[in-house]
Amino acid sequence: MVVMSIIKKSQLIMRRLGIPAWLIFSREDDDQNSFLLLGKHLMSRHAIIVPASGKPVALIGELEAGLFRGREDFRVRVFKDAEAFKRLLKSEASRHGMIALNYATNLLESRYSSAISYLSHSEYLALRKLLPGCHFISSQKLQYELRYVKTSEEVKLHKKACSIIEEIVDGVLRNSGIKGKTEKEVAIAIENGMRIRDCEPSFRTIVASGPNSAVPHHDPTSRRIRRGDMVLIDAGASYMMRCSDISRTICVGRATELNKSVYAQVKEAQKTALRIIRPGVRAGDVNRKCDEALLRLGKGEIMHGAGHPLGLRVHDVGPSFSNTHKERVLKLQDGMIMTVEPGLYLEGKFGVRIEDDVLVSGKKGCILLTHSPEELVEI
Repeated sequence: MVVMSIIKKSQLIMRRLGIPAWLIFSREDDDQNSFLLLGKHLMSRHAIIVPASGKPVALIGELEAGLFRGREDFRVRVFKDAEAFKRLLKSEASRHGMIALNYATNLLESRYSSAISYLSHSEYLALRKLLPGCHFISSQKLQYELRYVKTSEEVKLHKKACSIIEEIVDGVLRNSGIKGKTEKEVAIAIENGMRIRDCEPSFRTIVASGPNSAVPHHDPTSRRIRRGDMVLIDAGASYMMRCSDISRTICVGRATELNKSVYAQVKEAQKTALRIIRPGVRAGDVNRKCDEALLRLGKGEIMHGAGHPLGLRVHDVGPSFSNTHKERVLKLQDGMIMTVEPGLYLEGKFGVRIEDDVLVSGKKGCILLTHSPEELVEI
């Protein structure tokens, strides 16, 4: 069971870091660690206390208590109102002298710290008042170690998310005839495809056609896709809260030689990155090699790094393929899941981004979880 392995992994890390207890204090399904530990989305305020050893306790409102009947991996305490919640929280948490809370220590400095920072300032003040005898610390190190490297069960969920998004995007591109449709209509079709497959979008789907494809984070508009357009689609599915993220660039009708040459250069840059990804390699080195390959063409602008970590969020904790000082030092580890997404953008003309998801592997360097076309597809 995924939840059981995550709990055991978190407790091993806690004991090594000297953290006696971890408190997840959530409003309406707003802390992703809640789903990570419970395996369920809750729409009411609740709390989870994970001790370094022993069985965790979940404080659950009576509206959702029925979801936990028969659960043996948690002690479940049910409350009826806010006062009862406070009493239970004080009773369960006050026995721990030190408690890790979900806030980042460097929110303005680290690229993806928001992925682990869920506690509001007012909640922190309320907890200090309720638990005056407790010393609070950040759970940042715990969350990083828990989410950097995936368990085998998590890898299976990511693979499922990858297969779903590939199936949907390939189907929309090849079977639905996107010519004449608006960018918004194509984006809606992709996101509807996720929902009927028990997924949610892991981010807002990007569909960018013609000159809009030169804007990396374009917001889909009512522009109709026409013959001669380069169309860039960036989409991801979240399956059981594990994300996928792919980008595909195609041409509607006959591609120009410039379209083909830019696509070929971006694809070669991606292959360059894939060849060197393996445990122990610095993330910044992957980005540098990828940029060097992109620059050989001498056309287009590089506007973003070559990739980022995937997890509970589409931009999760871990080293990204970029040129910051941190990423020049951080190394890849066996079991990380990353995107590899080089792109070139010709302002006012078109852009090309090719993005696949990979599992960093001690045996094979990296294993492709998605497979973009070798050559520019014309439809």
